[in-house]
Amino acid sequence: MKACKITSLIGMEGGHSIGGSVGILRQTYALGARYMTITHSLTTDWADSATDAPKHDGLAPLGLKCSPK
Repeated sequence: MKACKITSLIGMEGGHSIGGSVGILRQTYALGARYMTITHSLTTDWADSATDAPKHDGLAPLGLKCSPK
């Protein structure tokens, strides 16, 4: 604030936007995205959304495999 600078992050709301493709995730990173929420309004292959029909009872095995320990 003292330096009068503003910072903003580019992110993606909802992992469904990459269609399960790691290649698309890499492309969005190359374009500047630095975070992605794992779900938004739709359940993904790795986690359930709070506003969609559950399929995994929370994180799917893939989501558990990729989560920090």
